[in-house]
Amino acid sequence: MACTTLLVGRRATNDGSTIVARNEDGEDFSFDPKKMIVVMPEDQPRTYTGVASHLTIDLPDNPLRYTCTPNADPTNGVWAETGINAANVSMSATETISANARVLGADPLVTYQPAVGKPGDANYKPEVPGGIGEENLPTITLPYIKSAREGVARLGMLVEKYGTYETNGVAFGDADEVWYWENIGGHHWIARRVPDDCYVVQPNRQGIDHFDLADALGDQHDYMCSADLAQWIRENDLLMDMPSHEDDAGETVEGLPRYFNARIAFSTYTWLDQLYNAPRKWYLCSRLTPSDPRFAGPAPEFGPESLDIPWAMRPDKKLSASDVKDLLATTYDGTEYDPYGTKGTPETRHQYRYVGIDRTSECSILCIRPNAPKALRGVHWFAPASGPFNTAVALYANVKAMPAYLDTPTAVTTDSLYWNNRLLAGLSDPQFFESYEAIQGYRLNTMAQGYQSLRETDAALEKLAAEGKPVLLAFSCGKDSIAAWLAMRDMGIEVIPAYLYYVPGLRFVDEELDCFEQKFQTRIKRYPHPSLYRWLNNAVFQAPERLRFIEAARLPEPSYEQMWDFIRADIGLDKNTWCADGVRAADSIQRRGAFVQYGYWRRNLKKVSPIGDWLKGEVLDCIRGHHIELPCDYAWFGRSFDGIDKRFTKVLKDKAPDDYATLLEWFPLLEVDHVR
Repeated sequence: MACTTLLVGRRATNDGSTIVARNEDGEDFSFDPKKMIVVMPEDQPRTYTGVASHLTIDLPDNPLRYTCTPNADPTNGVWAETGINAANVSMSATETISANARVLGADPLVTYQPAVGKPGDANYKPEVPGGIGEENLPTITLPYIKSAREGVARLGMLVEKYGTYETNGVAFGDADEVWYWENIGGHHWIARRVPDDCYVVQPNRQGIDHFDLADALGDQHDYMCSADLAQWIRENDLLMDMPSHEDDAGETVEGLPRYFNARIAFSTYTWLDQLYNAPRKWYLCSRLTPSDPRFAGPAPEFGPESLDIPWAMRPDKKLSASDVKDLLATTYDGTEYDPYGTKGTPETRHQYRYVGIDRTSECSILCIRPNAPKALRGVHWFAPASGPFNTAVALYANVKAMPAYLDTPTAVTTDSLYWNNRLLAGLSDPQFFESYEAIQGYRLNTMAQGYQSLRETDAALEKLAAEGKPVLLAFSCGKDSIAAWLAMRDMGIEVIPAYLYYVPGLRFVDEELDCFEQKFQTRIKRYPHPSLYRWLNNAVFQAPERLRFIEAARLPEPSYEQMWDFIRADIGLDKNTWCADGVRAADSIQRRGAFVQYGYWRRNLKKVSPIGDWLKGEVLDCIRGHHIELPCDYAWFGRSFDGIDKRFTKVLKDKAPDDYATLLEWFPLLEVDHVR
């Protein structure tokens, strides 16, 4: 796809976000309707077969949830293109780029070869799958990475293993870094980190210029590459830089100069590049850094056809998502090259390929906000269809589903944001000046509403955290209650955990609670579970001689809700303090039915299930992502301890005999259950 990429480091944005953005441009004279979806772990394939390459790839069994913008019509493959995963890592794939003949001759692309003849024929040759490409890159990469660097490494591994049938540039971002990756030839690749105070404009051409080979093969602070890059370059004589002086070898790495210009070595320098690629980079860079004298004067060093504008530049002012949207919609505004303008001549107004072209399928602006709670950190601005006539909507990436208006059908309908934007473009393009003000108002108001929605949602959460209103958590040491604690903590909510013990004095339970207290640096309140009172009052596993003592004790039998009312009062919390639990709809049909009937928030009971819609895989990913180890319960029982039946007691008798003796003190006839 002939696209335009714009990357911005965190110190070059107004709010400290990293920004990975791109126009996904379709083929000439065709539209590819795009939708935006959330892919849940259970919906992610475990094998992937490319439509173009016929290559089948086995995928890991632990995918993360992620957003993406696939084709509405899957006939030609997924083409997931852009998205943000549950670990708040963004990915844009791809920027179609060029490589020169020397590179392609040294490492040919891996193209699909169809079968010749039929099986059994004398001349039959089976098909040979091709490599990987834009059609499948996000699907096989984004769900399996926890940082931008991991994205670079995984994609590099995939290209080294399977090869690729095209040359592409791919961007990754997280809360701290933005990386740009390029494959060179069929199996080799390089990557460079975008400097924090810089932006990168990338048209359809190999873009990385300055390259530090020592860093790429060593510490990888700012550069990465395939492991055999130096050997491959040396064996194929690919370096083309002229040294400053004949005898100036400088510092070397594996027989090569440590520093070299990767663009000169690997890219093309053609007339087509001057007309198709260079003008886009020139215009955006000249707008973003107008103070640079190389863009000024009657004979500037950098003009529309300059092929050596630096890969990364420092903007004159900080950028926002709305700035990026405007830049990716530009048509050389205000210059003689603007096809909608009045300057220049009919020839100059159509001389160069512009950024906001009419065949843009969608524009995604992926923002990872380091100062926001993790649950709200990733924001995916989505603008389907042609840039000069569309608008972008702001969407939190850490969600389970997208609004229905983003689920684009293949048939035209006004219920779809994509098709509405297409219809607006079709109506407005012939009457550009008459419609320009209305289109700008549409874009301005929509993005303003997006900012307002983000601000209000963020503010509500910050207010809750700032007010210091805690939430009680029914903590069981089980995976679900651990995940609920982590989820609320990540959202800035103060959590007061309370453990309801089934039997007092169990050493393994106390040790687990002590461990969690140390890990979370929070005291865990401990109270008897209502089931303990119920078991005693009902003489469960009690000897006859103890019954009169139990009866005389007149033990209360509080309900679950009454117990939490007591805990609120005992701790000194307001009676309206919410109580959270780790209950999930996926646990059982009964719980799913209860959530359908009552919802995840039960306001009358001040009860909330913050991970009620999570799946088991998401729970485990959350726990692993915070480097929390599950307690010994899961090794012993396969679940958290929550009863005195033989599922638990028979194991305790073997694993923790002292604790088993404690159980017998409370329930002397417990062993009777083992006989059944």
